[in-house]
Amino acid sequence: MTKPIILAPAGGFAAVTAAVRCGADAVYLGAKNFNARRNAENFDDLALPETVKFCHERGTKVFVTVNTLVTDGEMDALIEEADAIAETGADAVILQDPAVMRLFRDRYPALPRHASTQTAVHDLDGALYLQDLGCETIVLARELTLSEMEKIASRLTTAGAEAFVHGAHCMSVSGACYLSAMLGGRSGNRGLCAQPCRLDWRCGKGDHVLSLKDMSLLRHAQEMADAGITTFKIEGRMKRPEYVAAVVTACREALALEPYDEDTLRAVFSRSGFTDGYPRRGRYLATINPPLCSDQEYFGCLPRRASHRGSVRCNTYQPDGCASRSLFGYTGESSRPIVHRSGTGFPCRSLPFVGGLKREFPRLSGDHGGRCGGRADYGAPAS
Repeated sequence: MTKPIILAPAGGFAAVTAAVRCGADAVYLGAKNFNARRNAENFDDLALPETVKFCHERGTKVFVTVNTLVTDGEMDALIEEADAIAETGADAVILQDPAVMRLFRDRYPALPRHASTQTAVHDLDGALYLQDLGCETIVLARELTLSEMEKIASRLTTAGAEAFVHGAHCMSVSGACYLSAMLGGRSGNRGLCAQPCRLDWRCGKGDHVLSLKDMSLLRHAQEMADAGITTFKIEGRMKRPEYVAAVVTACREALALEPYDEDTLRAVFSRSGFTDGYPRRGRYLATINPPLCSDQEYFGCLPRRASHRGSVRCNTYQPDGCASRSLFGYTGESSRPIVHRSGTGFPCRSLPFVGGLKREFPRLSGDHGGRCGGRADYGAPAS
């Protein structure tokens, strides 16, 4: 079994330095355009080749993200940026859009292509399809269980399986979200997510109900390595160098089967602690095929109506034989039958389409309005 490599995030050069000095095998970063974190510092045409040179001199690989969706009118600019990336000697590019995959395949066939988490690979067929397209590494969706990871990884022949081991969860399926675009005109699939899910959406007595705990799977490092994961990826290109240093160090220690300091990880950044809910317990969507069981604790609720502006309020529906039927999934971390901030969840994009639910978008102002595109009021009539 090959030891997994540690892939660290780098929003700027200080984070690159932290990752390299703490022992990361590779860093992933973005140029100025066409990457999913356009609000990070990122690297222009002058900084990128110098950064690649800095990393290579110290034995660290560089993967460059080109993982947004691209329009026809942007192809000339994309080709210009792709040429600049290829000239730096970067070790791989991380891609989402099939058109961008084809461009790099045809124009730079020797440059390895990795499938971004934005491709939302949740099953074996999706992974095999991307392998057939020539992707050398496939980033698996965060929502997979350990057994699902193993099933996919064991069937890949020419591609490696990459998985996130620490960092933020997205309320939607591995970033396939339209909430920021809908509320503020800033699309996560275009690199401009304003993270409106982190605002104080409410459900019953729960606050910040769309803001999930961060994941930390370092305690499962050996299990993930045994399952065939070849790259341990750390989320966080918008985070500080201290975060990068702490997580790379902890990841390296976990892979060496040494104790790591979770208190330090929690101190540098966390949202009410960490969870490993998806790999251990999976995810369910009651609106598709609800499991009727009483021995698992669900979080979430089946909404019936929203009552007042500024929040989403839900009535809890409890069928016979089930602790609570969940719209979003379950974690086993709380017995409260409402969506709440202490667990992981399932796509919020399902929320508006549940039968009987009326919703009104919250009234946002001040700093919140600025984060979501600068408009003070995103109020909309209930549908």
